[in-house]
Amino acid sequence: MKISEQAGEMSIPAQEEKVSEIYVILTDDNGNSSANRRVITKGATISDLFFQEMGKNANPAKYLVRVNREHITIDHRLQPGDRVTVTSVKFPLWDLETGSSV
Repeated sequence: MKISEQAGEMSIPAQEEKVSEIYVILTDDNGNSSANRRVITKGATISDLFFQEMGKNANPAKYLVRVNREHITIDHRLQPGDRVTVTSVKFPLWDLETGSSV
């Protein structure tokens, strides 16, 4: 499955492949977030998106993955207009006095 960024250069999928747009919010281990729109091919799964965004060696067990605010399985098929949230379950500790991570 091909998942591409909407902005910038984007490969054009073959004519027979249907594409749709989804909204993706990612939060890494340090609490940094990014929100982007992605173009996906018909039949793309959360697994396809997860490993594309997080890297092939990423461990899905270390992330909370939701589609449209619902917990889903890794083989869930994405639909046009889906909102995907991938959040690390590990966040750094914060020192409340200094306002920095420990």
